[in-house]
Amino acid sequence: GNGFVTLIPSVIVLCGMTFDVMPATWLGIIGVALFWQKFYGTVIYFWAYFHNKLHQAGQARGAALFVAGLNGLWLLGPTWGMVVSIALITSGTFDIIR
Repeated sequence: GNGFVTLIPSVIVLCGMTFDVMPATWLGIIGVALFWQKFYGTVIYFWAYFHNKLHQAGQARGAALFVAGLNGLWLLGPTWGMVVSIALITSGTFDIIR
């Protein structure tokens, strides 16, 4: 679902970081919504993984490291994206990304 729902906002954010397609404040608002959705989806994934006790199945240690290691990037990346997007909103300039 994320591939369909976030495709257009992702393209807008990627183009907006390179070209002046809209004001920095608007780009920041779209960025906050986009990165929040990615962050929230990852939190839900982690919650479901541990709530359903999948970490207690066979090879739990390896699976937990795999899930935490790879998906940890999906927490750090969107967090940084939200920080940058909020800076775009508050400053009203593209200084943080250019």
